[in-house]
Amino acid sequence: MTRFVQNALILDGRAAAMLWTRLNLHEQRIRARDNDQAFYALLVDIYRTAAEWHVSGAGSATAPSAEPSETERQEHTTPEEVAERMNVTARTVRNAIARGDLPAVKRGTVWLINRTDADAFVESRKSI
Repeated sequence: MTRFVQNALILDGRAAAMLWTRLNLHEQRIRARDNDQAFYALLVDIYRTAAEWHVSGAGSATAPSAEPSETERQEHTTPEEVAERMNVTARTVRNAIARGDLPAVKRGTVWLINRTDADAFVESRKSI
């Protein structure tokens, strides 16, 4: 469901998920990361909304468990794993998530980061 509110559009998780998949916004987000920060931030918001809808149970026939499934573990990584790759603390990675620099979704007590996003984040920080 979408809702127009004077000069704004509110997307629920289902609408965000439809946009994300049908328009292949993942690729757009990767391209926008270094080129257009406003567009990138918008795409991150759509991604988070869609991902939270999927893991909330509303986006699936059965409610998910509090912890990530094996499939989710294969497609995602954790702040601790990203931190190890970057030789920084997990707190540093979680701070990047909080700032919106690294898209992630919290599943139970675990932050999940798409492996492609993690790879791009690690690569972007190598030059810093």
